[in-house]
Amino acid sequence: MIDPHRFWLKELLEASRGRRAVALKFLLPLLLLAPLALGAVPASMKAVGFSVAVLFIGVFGSSVRLIHLRDSRMLERMAVLPVPPHVLAAEYILASAFLDGAQLLIPLVLLITAGGYSIPSVTVILLAYPAALIGANALGVFVASLSASAAEGHLFAVLSVIGAAVLSGAVPGAGAGWSSWLLPFGPFATTLRASPDGAPLTAVPIAWFSAFALLGLVLAASPRLFRSR
Repeated sequence: MIDPHRFWLKELLEASRGRRAVALKFLLPLLLLAPLALGAVPASMKAVGFSVAVLFIGVFGSSVRLIHLRDSRMLERMAVLPVPPHVLAAEYILASAFLDGAQLLIPLVLLITAGGYSIPSVTVILLAYPAALIGANALGVFVASLSASAAEGHLFAVLSVIGAAVLSGAVPGAGAGWSSWLLPFGPFATTLRASPDGAPLTAVPIAWFSAFALLGLVLAASPRLFRSR
């Protein structure tokens, strides 16, 4: 039985099992994103690539893992524990966001270094980064709550990544001006897309506001995850 107050710790321990698995989790994002970060690519394309990577890894990672826990009836057993579903879901989201942030940190450092960002701009980027991670993992939990099977989960995850990337404006010119602030991925992409000395500080509170709004909506719907199907 899982300690109801250690769900976040369980996720961290599960992710750290096996040296090969841990190495792959850090190596694959580095291999995929290092050429983008270090290559002679416009800053706008680097911003798109990295912000979509945050979105993709967060949504797929959290949704697939949660669907597996539900299919193994682990979530159903956890439903009887004396901990509210929204607390368990919040622990899961924050632990997953932490793990994703660690996996993508080296590619982000490479991107920042190659881009020649100033200290104030780096600060803005690093402040908006966790908001994007939390938003992506919250969206993944929402996908899992809607999915009746792993196949549905993968389909909904793909649609969610595409929809969120377009709606948030992570892809330049794809979203309307107002919609780019509804999700934290747009403000985060804006910090990367800006000139090395011009990352807008206003993107940080907007990113966090939209991340907390999305998190609140997902946590409100979290009891659905723990119901038997």
